[in-house]
Amino acid sequence: MLLPALEAAAKWDNSSKRPQEVGSASPPAPNILGSSSASRGFCGSLLGGRGIVAGAQLRRFYPSDFTLWPDAHWPGSAANLSDYYTLAEVRRHVRPGDCDGAAQNWVLGQLNPFNASPPPWGVDSPTVRNLEAGEGYDSSVARLWTLVLDDHQIAFAKKCPRRLLIATHSYVTCIEKSGDRVTGVVCKDSRRTGTDSPEIRVGARMIILAASPVESARLMLLSRLGNEWTGCYLAEHMYCRRSISVAPPREIGSLHRLAVRVVVPPKDGDRNNRFQIEVLGEANPQDTDQLLLRFTAEAAMEPRRENKVTLACEPDSGSPILDEWLIQKAHVTMLKLDDRPEDKTRLAVLTDSMWRLAERLGVQMGEFHSAPIEPLPFGRSHHEAGTLRMGHSDDLKTQPAVTDSNGRVFGIENLYVADASVFPCVGVANPMLTVTALGYRLADHIASVLSRP
Repeated sequence: MLLPALEAAAKWDNSSKRPQEVGSASPPAPNILGSSSASRGFCGSLLGGRGIVAGAQLRRFYPSDFTLWPDAHWPGSAANLSDYYTLAEVRRHVRPGDCDGAAQNWVLGQLNPFNASPPPWGVDSPTVRNLEAGEGYDSSVARLWTLVLDDHQIAFAKKCPRRLLIATHSYVTCIEKSGDRVTGVVCKDSRRTGTDSPEIRVGARMIILAASPVESARLMLLSRLGNEWTGCYLAEHMYCRRSISVAPPREIGSLHRLAVRVVVPPKDGDRNNRFQIEVLGEANPQDTDQLLLRFTAEAAMEPRRENKVTLACEPDSGSPILDEWLIQKAHVTMLKLDDRPEDKTRLAVLTDSMWRLAERLGVQMGEFHSAPIEPLPFGRSHHEAGTLRMGHSDDLKTQPAVTDSNGRVFGIENLYVADASVFPCVGVANPMLTVTALGYRLADHIASVLSRP
């Protein structure tokens, strides 16, 4: 079976912080999308991807996250992810990481009444400043590099077709459908804009979307797929941050090369308490006798139909707003905080909790409240979810949904969604581990479907 991955961008090179194309390895790779002159622009790149895989806090959703809001319950089978969480944790090397030391132990001890603990971390890189960390932001497809090379070498040695192909600069603009099945996609060469970028059609037995909650919804809308709920219920984490210096007890000694990484979980299942607070710290470069701590709180956002992705139009004329490839852009609508009373109350409780943690660490009220704690602008958490959420086809009036419990789009036999778009609601934890677990679960489901006679 041929498994092509179409990616709009080149590989994100983490060392230079700039997108870079990775040339094909020797022996030379075959033309990925055929031999026509229109498709040759996709040759010469093996890696790509606009997706972000962050080597960051990789926590399972808390059990109450799956039933947090009455109209946003996760389908029972989708909420039962224990085995797939375990698989994801093994593959992503999840563990607390090495952050031992006097400073870490002191913060854990002070925050023990709040059930503080070291957070589970996706460890990819060696120890830095007495802690292990992840690679940070890189191309999602870069994680397939070993599989790509192995598949390429096996195909070359056995003189057989390759099974895993990744086409960079492949900007998918439409999903084509016939009856109750999708038949393929239309894409453009993202390096050529306007009318200079020819349309290329790629047939497919099955299509899996994983372009992000905004872009997956946009592609569904451009393709006129889904239902009236397509693009609705966009949510993310509400982020608040505050950095402050604290003076730990002198018996801790030198703070040089000591680091702090602690997380405080939700107090209970009350919706007003659906947030967690992370505390990161190291020696203050301006005063090495003090710890510079950064409090980062992330709170779940209430799912609202009014928060949505639509196709962008000019406000006066209604004309489509096009990107440089002449494809209609996405438009995000998000209610203001004053129009989301539950979220506003949750943020107030969150701010008070941040202050209580700081107080336990010896921070004076005036220092902590020197400036108001405001949530970061929408999109800064990079934890978007919803827009193509899961549910039951016979229950759409009480819980609107676009996909079933396996991520299959209602009414279409062979179109699936495998990113955070399918979340009925955003949980408290970073969504990456849950996205990964759902991906493994979907892979098992698709393997079962394709093995049927």
